[in-house]
Amino acid sequence: MRFEQIRLDALDRLSAFATAPCDWQEAPPAGHKAVYCNLVSNLDTLMDLLRYGIWCDDIEVPGAALPANGDEAEQLFRYLGLAFLAVDQVVMDTRDVWKAVGKACELAGRRLDGQLMARINHIWKHRGASDGTRTMHRDHHHGPYVFLDAQPVAATLPSGADWPAVGPGAVLTVPSLPDAIGTLEELISYTDSHLREDGPRDRVARKYTTQVDLSA
Repeated sequence: MRFEQIRLDALDRLSAFATAPCDWQEAPPAGHKAVYCNLVSNLDTLMDLLRYGIWCDDIEVPGAALPANGDEAEQLFRYLGLAFLAVDQVVMDTRDVWKAVGKACELAGRRLDGQLMARINHIWKHRGASDGTRTMHRDHHHGPYVFLDAQPVAATLPSGADWPAVGPGAVLTVPSLPDAIGTLEELISYTDSHLREDGPRDRVARKYTTQVDLSA
């Protein structure tokens, strides 16, 4: 599978919901609140990368036959790093909205963004888990990788999909980009459903009271 297919799939999914925070700006008593503006800006950053970042399009994403090594695998890993760090910023901005609402973003008793953020922290932000799990940068050096966008991948996962494997000679499992966008869609849609109610919107508006005159 060429990476172009993966990028366009992620772009299509993102395009379906990326404008939702603009509606939050319009619903009274919102106005242009910084927390919404930051979220829109970071969604636009991710959109720009997926729309115009075409330099990996011709790379064939390795399948499950064996983990990927080499320059193209490294290039894919760097590109996905840019994308997932933008995803991270969208999640953090959404968490700020929920802090203003005064509750955690939970659906059916689970944090919508929990596992996604754990993996971003572990792979790209050099943060380990609360149980002391070592971050990948301590042990992992330039591959090999298993890209979870390649199908099928189950046979090559050395330690399951919950955490990347680390350790001497370990294979790093790289999350699926379209799946991550799907998690963002769930997160934004769930937030949107709450911000349609006056109470949550009012609490966000009270916390972010500074208005900016955009007509100047």
